[in-house]
Amino acid sequence: MDPRTIGVIAAVGLLVPITAYADPPGGDIVDQILKTLPPAPGHPAPMTSADATPPAPTPVAATPAPPSPVPLSPAPAEAPPANVPPTTVAVTPLPPSPAPALVPASAPAPDSSGDVLAQQTVTPPSLSTDSSGSWTGLYLGGNFGYGLTRGGGALSCLNIATGDSSGCDIVNSPGLRTSGVFGGAQMGYLMPLSDLTLPLGSSAAPIMIGIEGDIQGSGIDGKQNVSGPFNFVGFPGITCSPCSFSATQGIDWFSTVRGRIGVPVDDVFIYATGGVMFGEVVASQTLNLGAGANDTVSVRKTNAGPVVGGGLEFNLSGPFTAKIEGLYYNLGDVRAQTQPMSSAPGNFFNSKTFGYHGEMIRVGINIKLGGLGGS
Repeated sequence: MDPRTIGVIAAVGLLVPITAYADPPGGDIVDQILKTLPPAPGHPAPMTSADATPPAPTPVAATPAPPSPVPLSPAPAEAPPANVPPTTVAVTPLPPSPAPALVPASAPAPDSSGDVLAQQTVTPPSLSTDSSGSWTGLYLGGNFGYGLTRGGGALSCLNIATGDSSGCDIVNSPGLRTSGVFGGAQMGYLMPLSDLTLPLGSSAAPIMIGIEGDIQGSGIDGKQNVSGPFNFVGFPGITCSPCSFSATQGIDWFSTVRGRIGVPVDDVFIYATGGVMFGEVVASQTLNLGAGANDTVSVRKTNAGPVVGGGLEFNLSGPFTAKIEGLYYNLGDVRAQTQPMSSAPGNFFNSKTFGYHGEMIRVGINIKLGGLGGS
């Protein structure tokens, strides 16, 4: 063939495939040519002009603008045959999920119990109530306790002829310390002090005053014994033997009249007390010089002095109360002095001081009388 013929055949060969995939507006010859072409493996059959009319679009509700579609990577497929263009697969993106509402990190989680707790009012416990009515009135009772005394001094001696201690016995006799039990009865009266109160926490307790008197039998006593021989002042090497010294002291009875002031805290009355104490005190001393020569003296007298202290009283069942109190007292001193001895040497007398101040503690039971409220 001549070159011209070959060029025409080549041009026709190229034109046929191009017109088959060009998707012209329509034509019987083109459709027949396209239908004669077999579909490529793995690809759908090519559309004809009859199939080219797209279906009517379905109305879609307006939605927020979707984010940019994410391209999907298709699975690898066999390479298309020669002269067959690749088919493009349209991917319809899924509608976007609604974005979750952002909650600030500092916003506290709602708590339905908070409203309930906020409505609750916490009332602090009251430390006291006005219980003065249960304490007001007359009372009487009994008590017992234990007491101590101290004070006093050593034995002293005076030679009335020389005006000093020359020739006196040297006796080591310090002041006595005594102790013992006592018991008795008391009677008193309590009442509120006008409208005065004492703040206690969230409440106020009424201030109460009263007076109390008691009388006690006492076993508070003691004794001292010192054995010789004794040296003589100014006469070294000369002793008194056999000689001895003894001393005793005690409180036979006592009574107090005291004021009381305090506050009732529910069933407890806390109080301070103070007043005067009276008591009969006794003292004696004896210097035994042997051979029946004794220098002795005894003293008994009623002394008075201050007494102060405090205590707690508790409401019991019915009209009864129980109390415990501590007191400090001072009944002063007693000086016991002998007369000049009638026997030789006959010009000496001895004196000794006995002290009566100390402490006591006691417990008691009271019964409230007339016009008192029940406890």
